[in-house]
Amino acid sequence: MLNSFNTHKLTTTFQTIYTAILLLAISVLLHGCNQSSQKASLSPDQTRALIPIATTNIGQSYSRTSLPGGQYNITLASEQVTLTDTQNQNVKILPVPNTTFVAISPSEKLIATSHSNKTISIYTLPELNFITLPPTTNVITDLVISPDDTLLIVYEDSKTVSLWDIKSASLTAIYDLSAWPSVSQRIDSIQISTQGDLWASISYNPTPAIRVCDLKQLQDCKSFTGKPTARQVTDIILNTTWTQALIVSGASAQLLNIDDSSGITKLLTSEDNLEQWQYSPNGKLISAQTSGSINKLYTTTINVWDTNTGEETHVFMRSIYMNSTDICPQWRSVATSSDTGSILIWDINNGNQVESLSVKDTNSDIIYIRYSPDGKLLAALNATGTLYFWDTSDYSLIREINIPAPHPYMFEFSDSTPSITTLTNKGELTIWRAASS
Repeated sequence: MLNSFNTHKLTTTFQTIYTAILLLAISVLLHGCNQSSQKASLSPDQTRALIPIATTNIGQSYSRTSLPGGQYNITLASEQVTLTDTQNQNVKILPVPNTTFVAISPSEKLIATSHSNKTISIYTLPELNFITLPPTTNVITDLVISPDDTLLIVYEDSKTVSLWDIKSASLTAIYDLSAWPSVSQRIDSIQISTQGDLWASISYNPTPAIRVCDLKQLQDCKSFTGKPTARQVTDIILNTTWTQALIVSGASAQLLNIDDSSGITKLLTSEDNLEQWQYSPNGKLISAQTSGSINKLYTTTINVWDTNTGEETHVFMRSIYMNSTDICPQWRSVATSSDTGSILIWDINNGNQVESLSVKDTNSDIIYIRYSPDGKLLAALNATGTLYFWDTSDYSLIREINIPAPHPYMFEFSDSTPSITTLTNKGELTIWRAASS
């Protein structure tokens, strides 16, 4: 069990990856960005009654896996998997030892683990009943579970991909990718589409390449290649419908059409290094943040492009903290923190500032901003541990919580319960809920 907690004290791959994964959490912005949702989000009244109810230490630098806003946090350390259930406030150790890799399904109903003997275990949640698949020939470096929990994709370091039917625990297909895109070029990631009908193998360097296969017509595969880049490719991102790929390289990115054989590309550029790329849900816009690491201009901005034309549509100023910017998931607005301690709300379509929110402690920088899943709340955290909540219907300040040291460096709204979690640099994860919930 997690430790009981009564005072205001706070909490895949490494801590930075965990943070990056949490940054990929679905957030909703302000009035006009509210979306109809069944997600259990905090109400303004519940926010006024928030208290810390439990805490656990999940470590500082171990391999972690979690879903944005999800119920479970998974830690892999010394070949042992620890499962933290933030909703029911308990911690369990997975029974199969010698784990080398762990993955959780998008539904949070299944966990897959690989082991040093090259076997794979598939667990059901929350019961932790499991089945074991036969050993593979080579070392497993990636596991991907389909959105409907029926398929497991296994990638071995020999560039072999196998597809497994989870219900029957049977092998359905094997792909030999040893010569794709070339014998010497590695494969960097395996992905499956949100609809669960396609899977892709992705390779970054020296030639960015994507191979997309149909899961119903197993031998129906198409390959697409981007143009050579001056700097190393650091990421390849597919849009929601898998009709376009974003090939990220330093201060530029290519947009590559992958819904036909044209392979048409567009080039997006900036004066400085670009990070935190993301597509809008409809795929019509793309955003990225400058980091000042190439030309070292340190003019930190969030830039937005039109994916149809490749033209930059707007540039919004922001503070130096990468995590203190958030975009409405419907992409109507963007929130940024300023160097003066205020939070600015912008219309993402016309570029106009529509609101400015002030905080009392202007001497402490805002380091983290997020929106609740239903868009009714905006929350911000400053460097001295003060957490602010606004009601986005009228932008009124609902609550201000002063959290003593060790201060959290991030927080997250839950998608499954009306709660939040906070995380400190010491690995302390704390669950907050309304006193009556």
